[in-house]
Amino acid sequence: MQNPNCKVMVDNCYGEFVETSEPPMVGADLIAGSLIKNPGGTIAPCGGYVAGKKDLVAAAAARLSAPGLGVEFGSAPGHVMRAMFQ
Repeated sequence: MQNPNCKVMVDNCYGEFVETSEPPMVGADLIAGSLIKNPGGTIAPCGGYVAGKKDLVAAAAARLSAPGLGVEFGSAPGHVMRAMFQ
């Protein structure tokens, strides 16, 4: 018997586009992946993504930034920070 309160999160950074189905199609509640590997094809200098159920994406965003900020702010790439400090 499955626990209805259990949430399933999958780190999909090496799994994008290599199977016929993606984790949400088979029950994952939340997935995360890298934009510098498969989908970004090393074009993106940094970054990643979180996708899934709206409430869980919001909770992940609050955890990765600060409560109340959510997805309003993102990371600053190294070249941007270097320019700011110069």
